[in-house]
Amino acid sequence: MSKGVQQMLNALAFMGLEMKEIVALIRLGKAKVTKQKLAEQGFVAYTEKQVLGRGKQLGLHYLGVNEGEGPTPLGISFLPKCMLAIFVNDEDVDQAVRVIQDANKTGDIGDGKIFVCRAEDVVRIRTDERGDAPLSRTAEVSTSASV
Repeated sequence: MSKGVQQMLNALAFMGLEMKEIVALIRLGKAKVTKQKLAEQGFVAYTEKQVLGRGKQLGLHYLGVNEGEGPTPLGISFLPKCMLAIFVNDEDVDQAVRVIQDANKTGDIGDGKIFVCRAEDVVRIRTDERGDAPLSRTAEVSTSASV
């Protein structure tokens, strides 16, 4: 990271404009409850995408049986997952991460991962607002139907 970028980030942090991106890779079957729990805590804005991925186990592997051949290694290299991306103020990171963990922790391999990344700035396109304002946890309801 260049010295100029680091100075800008330090200035934003000093002004209270530190924000983070939280990227959670979770089981598809846990996506609905995770989104519900996030909404209950005021985290209503996020991006969701179905992705394929694998961890240290390199997918799902098992032995199948072919007649006359005995056990045959079979498996799936990449498993379907849900990726949620949430941008939050720095002060909300621990709470959002805890909500995601609580909704997804089973103790089994494949529970997922949560990545917390620094976000340098955010701009609301409609209003040109920057910094903390676009990350407000208060839901805005629009009456316009444009997509």
